[in-house]
Amino acid sequence: DPDPSNWGCRPAKELGDASWLSFSPKEPADMLPSASLLAKIAKAASVIGLMPPAVANKLAHVAVVKPPKVQTTTMPPQVSIFSPDLASFGFAYTSTFPLQSVGLSAPVRDTPGELGPSRRHRGVGRVHVDLVGRKLFLRSKAY
Repeated sequence: DPDPSNWGCRPAKELGDASWLSFSPKEPADMLPSASLLAKIAKAASVIGLMPPAVANKLAHVAVVKPPKVQTTTMPPQVSIFSPDLASFGFAYTSTFPLQSVGLSAPVRDTPGELGPSRRHRGVGRVHVDLVGRKLFLRSKAY
């Protein structure tokens, strides 16, 4: 949705002291390194004319620190693919058809059934299998 009012965001001022983003004339001691790089890139972009000076000045004063509480998730224990406790699995894949490489010097044939160098097809996809719920999810795209 391109309308920010529908994004469900909260104003930073509602966060109180928990804010991790601010404008500061001085760089905080606990500032994240990537935020320091943002300020340097903004200054450089302004000097060479890629960014208006007013915007570069604002970006140069952005201070980003680690959030006070970082939520972490624990990974579930790994289960063998041969275990009776396996409940689900998934994987991503890529494919090429035909598998055999057609020489670049071979002429392109327009005869139905014959494949030339421009007739190689590629695909990407993702498979997820829920063994407990007996469901299969397959998303695939061919080029």
